[in-house]
Amino acid sequence: MHIPSHIPALLSCPTIHQTLQLDLSIEYLYVLLSSLSVPRAVIRVHAAGIHSSDYFNALHDHPGGLKPMIPGRDYAGVIVHHETQPDLVGNAVYGSSGRELSLQRAGTHAGYVVMPEDCLVRKPENLSWIQAGAVGVPFCTAYVMCERARLCAGEVVLIFGATGFVGNAAGEIAAAKGCRVIRASRRDGVDVNISLDEELASVLDINGGKRPDVIFDCAGSAALMERGLEILGKGGRYIFISDMSDAVPEVKVDVGKILEMDQSISGVNSWNLDLIEVKRIMTNLTEMFEKGSIQAPLEESFTAVDLEGAVDIYPEVGKRGGKKYVITFEIEED
Repeated sequence: MHIPSHIPALLSCPTIHQTLQLDLSIEYLYVLLSSLSVPRAVIRVHAAGIHSSDYFNALHDHPGGLKPMIPGRDYAGVIVHHETQPDLVGNAVYGSSGRELSLQRAGTHAGYVVMPEDCLVRKPENLSWIQAGAVGVPFCTAYVMCERARLCAGEVVLIFGATGFVGNAAGEIAAAKGCRVIRASRRDGVDVNISLDEELASVLDINGGKRPDVIFDCAGSAALMERGLEILGKGGRYIFISDMSDAVPEVKVDVGKILEMDQSISGVNSWNLDLIEVKRIMTNLTEMFEKGSIQAPLEESFTAVDLEGAVDIYPEVGKRGGKKYVITFEIEED
């Protein structure tokens, strides 16, 4: 398959300012195959999700990070070059990363992305390009949350922010592991509407008076975290994925109660995953998607944009509870 010498890409120039400003542009960049010291593959990107972490990567000047940089962590596309196994050219793959893509090497918001050969994962056959191009970050994060919580079938899992991308993914994986999932959000259509039940009394009502075994906090609220810790059961695990968005972000923790109840609190940051770890997780996710044990968000729930549209909507992605956007590229026929 033909690889053009220059590819269209979003380019960000993060700088240190007292007032942060997003500086995004579309550039045509040279495809540098020698950028990796290991056997590499070139992927023609068909779809690449835009996540809040992409916005913050593009906005902030990270120590040791690339400057300028191509943002983007998720992708789905077709192999157009494979150094050691050229017979794999044409195969559909999908992937994600921790901090490596965008911060340490060119990210996925471009027409092509260069990946180590041993980090490729087959795209699930039952996911569209748009779905596959956006599930990596949220489902990898949710998968690690479930591993950290050491979920067992029959346990009760309460999810704050259950209607968000990561919260929804955590609910899918927890249910697939045989857990009972109680979904909580400040929106309608969930088991517990937090806006109407700030004390979470309905959680115990739903569960026959029993406290939840695990709480997945995908909301980032100090007040909600404090209330969640109050109702967490004996031996309970509290897993959170973001800092607090409250005006007063400090969380008051009753250490004596946590010790008495044999509980644990753990933060999960998917930035810490390396590409090999991501491959392990996404290989397992492929099997789960294809078996139907977990479901990706419907394609209709995403808003597809081209590179020009991505420049305009990037600031929207940084807002909590915003729309789900995916950059799509024209699928070329070879």
